[in-house]
Amino acid sequence: MEVDFYARLVGECNDTIPALEYCVNGSKNAELHLTNYYDVLPQISFTDGETIGCSGEMRVEKTYEMDFAKYGKRKLVHSIEQDTCHAKTVVANEIHLPVPKYISAKALKGIPAKKLYGTSVPVISKNTLTCNFKTFEKDVVFYARIGGKCNKDELQEKKRINLDETGQTADVRVRDGSEVYWKECGEDCKAFGKCIKMKDLLR
Repeated sequence: MEVDFYARLVGECNDTIPALEYCVNGSKNAELHLTNYYDVLPQISFTDGETIGCSGEMRVEKTYEMDFAKYGKRKLVHSIEQDTCHAKTVVANEIHLPVPKYISAKALKGIPAKKLYGTSVPVISKNTLTCNFKTFEKDVVFYARIGGKCNKDELQEKKRINLDETGQTADVRVRDGSEVYWKECGEDCKAFGKCIKMKDLLR
């Protein structure tokens, strides 16, 4: 049996296996667009359990930056997720990495497009959870491969990452007068909007 398929050549082999791949759009003001997620994207957790219960205090801080060697590190995400009403909060243990689909020319200012082609860039993701007056830190380093020039089918929407997609809150227990109860948190959950605040520190 014969099977036809396509193979994509992206450049020289090296010792680092990329977890992500971007293409380059533009020349003078280059920007990056995500083209591929690979199976080696790290799966990391704050603890060994499945969920974490926080009572009266919950704060998650995340940073995500790329290291462009002599052009310096560029911080692409810096966010805080916090309980503002001292509820009882359940936090997902698996860390949701804030992977940008689009990296603007502003973030890459001073880096010539020709210096991006065919490079493997270290990505540093730092994640800190404060819960019940304890702090859990998980940092991870992986690599993003920057290929060639984007074609029109590879261009992503030019917008900042939606922080809500990277939120760690799984559920919230809120107080109604003297009674504490579980709030069913679906699309119409008011507890999230009332108690859980997301802040983009790069804005």
